[in-house]
Amino acid sequence: MATFLWRVMGALVLDPSVYEDIEADRRSSLQSAIVLLGVTVAGGLAAMSLGLVGAAGFIVGAIMVLGGWLTWVSLVARLGPATL
Repeated sequence: MATFLWRVMGALVLDPSVYEDIEADRRSSLQSAIVLLGVTVAGGLAAMSLGLVGAAGFIVGAIMVLGGWLTWVSLVARLGPATL
């Protein structure tokens, strides 16, 4: 658990060593999925607080967050290798 929290905090402050550690660890995919799930839940709750009502509002917010994440990942995967 301490490693997970250390990685989250390191990623938040953009510490390069944390990103290298995550890249080297093949078991970090589950931790990444947990973070994505948490962000999706937060997006759903945020959508509900902005006026979208009930479960439908939560689902719409969660889908919007996942769509934004997928767009960002696609852009980084496409442009990342070209710039490095």
